Amino acid sequence: HRTFAALPPGARTLLKRLNQRPGPAAAPDPLLSAGQRRDLYREALAAPTILVAPSRDLIRRMEELGYADIRHVPNGTALARAATPLPGLADPSRPLTLLFLGTPVEHKGVHVVAEAVSRVAPGARLLVHGRPPAPDYEGRLRRDGVELARPVDHLSIGDAIDRADVVCVPSLWPENAPLVLLEARARNRPVLASDIGGIPETAQGLLLPPGDVDAWAAAVSD
Repeated sequence: HRTFAALPPGARTLLKRLNQRPGPAAAPDPLLSAGQRRDLYREALAAPTILVAPSRDLIRRMEELGYADIRHVPNGTALARAATPLPGLADPSRPLTLLFLGTPVEHKGVHVVAEAVSRVAPGARLLVHGRPPAPDYEGRLRRDGVELARPVDHLSIGDAIDRADVVCVPSLWPENAPLVLLEARARNRPVLASDIGGIPETAQGLLLPPGDVDAWAAAVSD
């Protein structure tokens, strides 16, 4: 609380808005629009004397907006390292399990993996742990056989990853530095991820064209 109180007003506003949770009467998708995020970011970035970014891609984008002297400080993870066997190898009777951790909204590209799996591996599981998606998007995912589950708390992320064979990060927009990539590496899990934004800087696995269902289908079938 003391750290939060010491932040500039713009930064406090940004954090409050980005961490809003929808109430009973709120819209199903609480994410801010791109314009709202941009305005809040500009307000928050006007006050600090030092700027840091966890990816070089974000540094490049910030420099394009006129910011300078940005320090690259990569993310880390406190998740314990482990090398548990892939469930599908330990028990060949189990279906291939692909895991997505995060909010299943359209720009995260979950539907791309869902369509790819339904094409080439209809017996596989695509498990999504995250906040409930908007009803229309939820229906789209369920029609492709996606299993939607509640979010995983930080203490259980390692267990969730251990139960999967592959971790997927199929984003359609330029992510900064997704922590799930570090968490998958810590648990020795292969990754299928979009080749966009800061993802290639961290991902240890196969990078695929964002939104290309054919490429994702080929990767899943392999």
